[in-house]
Amino acid sequence: MMARMLGQSSTVHYLPETHFFGELWHPHSDASEFSQDYALEIVAKLLARVRDGYYQQDSYRSYLAEASEILADAPCVSWNIFSRFLAYEAQRSGKTIACEQTPRNVSFLEPILGNYPGARAICMIRDPRDVLLSQKRRWRRRWLGASNIPLFETIRAWANYHPVTTSKVWNATTESILMHRGHMRCRVIRYEDLICNPEAVLFDVMAWLGLQYEPQQLQVPQVGSSSSKNVANGTGVRTDRVAAWRGDRTSNTDLRICENICGGKMREFDYEPSAVKSTPLMHAYKYLSLPFQLILAFAMNLRRRFDLIQSLGRRIRLPKLNRLGS
Repeated sequence: MMARMLGQSSTVHYLPETHFFGELWHPHSDASEFSQDYALEIVAKLLARVRDGYYQQDSYRSYLAEASEILADAPCVSWNIFSRFLAYEAQRSGKTIACEQTPRNVSFLEPILGNYPGARAICMIRDPRDVLLSQKRRWRRRWLGASNIPLFETIRAWANYHPVTTSKVWNATTESILMHRGHMRCRVIRYEDLICNPEAVLFDVMAWLGLQYEPQQLQVPQVGSSSSKNVANGTGVRTDRVAAWRGDRTSNTDLRICENICGGKMREFDYEPSAVKSTPLMHAYKYLSLPFQLILAFAMNLRRRFDLIQSLGRRIRLPKLNRLGS
């Protein structure tokens, strides 16, 4: 939502999720400089993800010539090739600033802010119970307007959900945000504040970025979610997704687990706990099912081309492990 609002301005071009950090490049990589061929492959994959979609990125070979133009004679350093790609995409759209919105970037705030002196990070916080509901229903997007999602990815989204892991990921990402809340180039915004008072919040964000607020920025396309379909030709901000968990038949056990795990950080952002209760039997069942869910999720994610153990450790604060390959 925030990325789409920024992208409606005359100066900012927003890109879909590129997953550069953690998939195409990892901060624990032994070397920051790539071979020319590998650098071209990375930029070509970025182009494919932006033009054809994340799930159709196997088309990257058709973008190798364009990738060569982007890199030209530039050094093949990880930070440099990504910034060149972002600048190229912004210029191609007739704008001057690129906005990259991959959620996992929050796990890489330190290297991003450290290596890109001009970068600004807008960190969005949402009630973890609504995040829980969204992740639980994520597999439904294939039938709610996102028909380009392969069936395998739909099954993978279903297999990835568990209230314990989802809550721990929220906790870990929120911890990363809290660590950078005082950074002068980092702004933390509650999703609920943006939805309920979009003009004031967006005006403040644009001023912080040193840009002019433009009224058309609020006329964003109403893209569906895991709970609702895309709205044809619909624009504007929908308020019905705030505290959606209250009107949904989400398991009380899932909500109770979420509040138990996330309670401390929920209070940091004024998310009040609910009065939902769970039976000890259902509580025990959820925790007993966790090892089986982790095994299933691990198996379903083996096709993903990034280091699963490092990614999991970084997101739910497992002990630091040595990198296990590229």
